[in-house]
Amino acid sequence: MNKVLATILYCLCTLSLQAQSDLQAIASEIFAEGNTLYRTDIASWKGTDILMSRYNSLRQRIGGYFSYLKEGGSVCVFYNKEEPSRVLLTISFDATQDVASATVSTDERPFNSLELDLYAMGKKAREEMTRDTIFEFYKGSNPNIIPLIYKGQKKVYIITGPTEGNIVLLGNDYLLTFGRDNELVATKKIHRNLIPIQSKEGDSATISMHSHTGETSKFITPTDICTILEYQKAERWGQHYVISADYVSIWDCKTDKLLILTRKAWERIAKDDSIPTEK
Repeated sequence: MNKVLATILYCLCTLSLQAQSDLQAIASEIFAEGNTLYRTDIASWKGTDILMSRYNSLRQRIGGYFSYLKEGGSVCVFYNKEEPSRVLLTISFDATQDVASATVSTDERPFNSLELDLYAMGKKAREEMTRDTIFEFYKGSNPNIIPLIYKGQKKVYIITGPTEGNIVLLGNDYLLTFGRDNELVATKKIHRNLIPIQSKEGDSATISMHSHTGETSKFITPTDICTILEYQKAERWGQHYVISADYVSIWDCKTDKLLILTRKAWERIAKDDSIPTEK
């Protein structure tokens, strides 16, 4: 692995500094949104764990949940089934998102203005999933709805998660964008298919990869980043590669760093047989 990284760094010295700077600006933006997705989703994961272990008696009243980031941490809220919906359980995490340091409030309350927007977008996304044939569903998986207001843009990501162990699912993900009044503006399928990656128990610092073709992004996507961050430690991945016609995105799972290269530069580097290439 060190040999691979050393080869990449050496070859980067021969590339156009401006071109590589532009690519790294793209990489930084993709990572920032992917990490926001990840931290938002993890708040929901951990909030659900707290609900199941400590507040199981509330489960029959709960109609759904969502999470959002705030300064210094994140919040997961669970709301009731009745209309108008109200918050039943509020779980606040600090920046570490450590369950042990989370604070919980069982005071029933109305949504605040941010929560009202996130609730409205999530509700609309669920309605669209029952109506629009763009959405596909697979056995052994569940759609994960993540409403988000990111840099002033209102959107909902839908990521397909596994319901069975020993597998990581990439792809079959969607982006819904919303207007000022939470009206649906556009629906986009991010990956064109579902990409299952089988777990390899016992392996250390393994390499995983997938390809983007056709209308899929030229680069690794925020949803890719989110999913990889959620599973990389359990899967013991060292690096994940996303290969498209023109670019190669390299995610280092140990440092949480993203590097994007042109396909031409990558093929020059890939003369070293230890670096994976698309067959």
